Amino acid sequence: MTSHRRRRQVLWLGPTVFIATSLTLLIASEILLRLIVGHPLIPVQIAGYNLAGAGSTRDMIPFVDAGPNEFGTQREWINQGPPPLPGRDEPDAELLKWQKTAHDSGWKGLKVNLYRQWNAEWMRRYGCEPGSPIEAIPIPVHEFDAPNDSLVPMFRYLPGRTTPLGMRTNRFAWRGPELPLDKPPGTVRLAFVGASTTVGTFSCAASYPEYVIHWLNLWAESEGLDVRFDGINAGREGMTSRNIAAIVRSEILPMEADLIFYYEGVNQLRRWISHEESLGDIPRQTPPKTSLARRILIDATGYSLLAGRLQFFLSGLDRTGLESVKPPHEISWPTGVSESDPDPFDPELPFGLAIITQDLDSIVRMAAAHGSELALASFVFLVEEDMKLDRWKGSRIENFYNTTLWPLTYAEIRRVADFENRVFHSYARKRIVAFVDLAEHYPQDQTLFMDGVHFTCDGIRLQAWIVFQKLLRLVSSRIEDGQWPRPDQEPLTTHPGIAPPRLIEDRCVESSEATSSLDRDLGATDPGHSIE
Repeated sequence: MTSHRRRRQVLWLGPTVFIATSLTLLIASEILLRLIVGHPLIPVQIAGYNLAGAGSTRDMIPFVDAGPNEFGTQREWINQGPPPLPGRDEPDAELLKWQKTAHDSGWKGLKVNLYRQWNAEWMRRYGCEPGSPIEAIPIPVHEFDAPNDSLVPMFRYLPGRTTPLGMRTNRFAWRGPELPLDKPPGTVRLAFVGASTTVGTFSCAASYPEYVIHWLNLWAESEGLDVRFDGINAGREGMTSRNIAAIVRSEILPMEADLIFYYEGVNQLRRWISHEESLGDIPRQTPPKTSLARRILIDATGYSLLAGRLQFFLSGLDRTGLESVKPPHEISWPTGVSESDPDPFDPELPFGLAIITQDLDSIVRMAAAHGSELALASFVFLVEEDMKLDRWKGSRIENFYNTTLWPLTYAEIRRVADFENRVFHSYARKRIVAFVDLAEHYPQDQTLFMDGVHFTCDGIRLQAWIVFQKLLRLVSSRIEDGQWPRPDQEPLTTHPGIAPPRLIEDRCVESSEATSSLDRDLGATDPGHSIE
């Protein structure tokens, strides 16, 4: 009996030692990798993106050596970011608890939806429809009242929080540092509006508006100007021009921003594609199904940098980098719309552009009535005809084009993107607003992109640098002729359009209304996709 027990112990000893040794090596490797990349050991959970290269901070000077260097700015500044935000590395305990509750319940929605406050009127009408981003959230949600019971903006972030995804908000629920309600004397205030490409990747240390403001202050100091700059990043994922105009109206105007910078160009395009009848009854392309082992590995990336790197490696093993074959289809170009010289006010403009230019007009009028002005940027797409994607880094780019903009070919996407930017340029010229041709100056370098339109952390710095350089001429001119800095006109004690959110338990009190109109999808209430 004793001999038999010993044999069993010996048989168990080998696997036990192997498992213990393997676990020790994995834990040691995880700790070493976190130390190498500068990620904190605690909390165990990974905040934000886990994509290899997304958080790198390489020397960006080679990217700007050949470009213009306006008004005595120094290229070395591109490697200098704003001061770290207090509390950014400490996710809010309550939000961590919500995330665990959602995970334990088996909820499969986008994690970012847990950390938003939702438009009360939108929730009343659409929040409990099948497929709604909040319909199945297993926790109470926050809501806010938009002026005049408007449906837009559809959501805001929670104020004064650091989410487990890595984003820090200020008391106004915007990403970035705190700023005073009333503009201080001698201050030029810039507001940046848009969608996910404005709010930026949450795990990156800063968004592009934060870099622009930081460099503007470096420039003012180097020039000996008695001027300070502060900024608002009012971007949020999935926003359409209708949402953005509402954000300007209710959130930005009371802050008396001197300049409103608009950067967006994909959300209404992708909704137009989903409604375009001329493309035919074509099934939506979806990513290939993954094995159980791969799904386990994907889930593990939320807790392990090592798992993220392994997933990154495996994603490139069976890829060629060539464009997927697209089914036959045809884009119907409206009769009478010039592709080479479009009229930005033509109501027949495709791709949702007719709605966008209407909303841009609304922003221009609102800004002018409050002594502000609009600046507009072209939109960057990483796409070229016959583009071959990097075998290892291109999987997210390929997935983006094979889902978000399916079934358009790379050549068609390039054609549509160029047309859209010609509309933007023409609009800026005819309305006499500043135009920053970001797409013209941004390199088609796959290492700077997370997918077809979202930048890596390094790509965000380059985005900011180009915007900074191109805005300097306008900024310098306004300061020189005495228009800026502009004194605060109306002292406030509270923000009239932003009140603390309410936490509600039952969000499905009323049934929703019909929501099948194209205007809904292209204009106001579609939540879009989020990066997380």
